[in-house]
Amino acid sequence: MKWFPMLLLSSYIGLMTCCFHASRWQTEFERVKCFRNFSQSYQDCTLQSLFDRMHLGSTNQYYVEFGFHLNDVLGTAKFGQPRKRHPRPGEIPPYGGNTELLRRQGWTGLRMDGHEHINKDPVIYKEFITPQNVAHLFQKYKVPIEPDYVSIDIDSCDLWVFLALTDAYRPRVISIEYNSNYAFEESKTNVCVRPDDAKEPFFTSKGHIGDGASFMAIHKAARRRGYEVVWVDAYLDVFLVRADLLCDFPKVNRFRSMTVLVLHEDRVTLHFTTSAKEKWVVDYV
Repeated sequence: MKWFPMLLLSSYIGLMTCCFHASRWQTEFERVKCFRNFSQSYQDCTLQSLFDRMHLGSTNQYYVEFGFHLNDVLGTAKFGQPRKRHPRPGEIPPYGGNTELLRRQGWTGLRMDGHEHINKDPVIYKEFITPQNVAHLFQKYKVPIEPDYVSIDIDSCDLWVFLALTDAYRPRVISIEYNSNYAFEESKTNVCVRPDDAKEPFFTSKGHIGDGASFMAIHKAARRRGYEVVWVDAYLDVFLVRADLLCDFPKVNRFRSMTVLVLHEDRVTLHFTTSAKEKWVVDYV
């Protein structure tokens, strides 16, 4: 039975090639001359590379994005125009959809926003997302249990929404906006609900600027839900891939340089008062 060892070797190679080599991809992707078509920064480029069939690949090509504004489909650069990898804070425009390029490439999905509702293409449903209702909303709009991609960007309770969502749904890739002002070791996040202040349950409910979550807080939460950080788009998004899809667990220290990056410094000084921080921001352990 000389064929048996060869069969085992073939099966072993098959197992080794069906998972995503994240560390190898990171090294290759760092050398890529990136682009953005519709995204705020280089999320277009990151997603295009991740979902390439030579890397992670896609399955159902279904996306979910929230919050999402109409301006996000207008584009922030000429189609396919390459730019420097990390623009200065002042160069980042105030809008940009992470899923618009995917949509134009044939993907389908769901977009929701707490303020806008649009019945024409692109469809945007007016929904205010909370940790308590996010899974229900996915069920309401018949989102598959394992969509290829979910983008979370609500400038406040992003971390808690992620935790609630992944109790019921298992997206293959998730991006979460992070607060780049925090240091690498700081594990901080917004409190979603204040038991002593039921009239103001969310930090953004009266027009405050949400503090969001630090990189380290997102990393810890991701590990608890079976996800790993594979990439960070400076100032903006942390990209997570489900751990069971990975061949290796990348080292997060390589993203240290993506922290202590001050974004919207004037707005931070205006709104992030000491009393607001004490009320709405906590350590995530």
